Amino acid sequence: MTPPLTGARLSVSLAEIAAFIALVEHGGFTVAARELHLSQPGFSGRISRLERALGVRLVDRGVRRLTLTAEGRAFLPRARQIIESYAAGASVANG
Repeated sequence: MTPPLTGARLSVSLAEIAAFIALVEHGGFTVAARELHLSQPGFSGRISRLERALGVRLVDRGVRRLTLTAEGRAFLPRARQIIESYAAGASVANG
């Protein structure tokens, strides 16, 4: 059974989730923003909106490097599942 959402808003976008995954995969805001063809402030805004929606910090923004919080590490596999499920559904819908 899936636990109920506790305080998370239901309007989290796939773009915000995809930005989080890109951030993890590329290891930093600047590179991830560039890969998604976004400005760095726009990309950072997506991560901030996702964190606000979930009510947790997903990343620690250090000067030298970015690290995931415990919540970020826990959310990452779920984020990947969400994007994979969407892609599979879109594939089925498109025939």
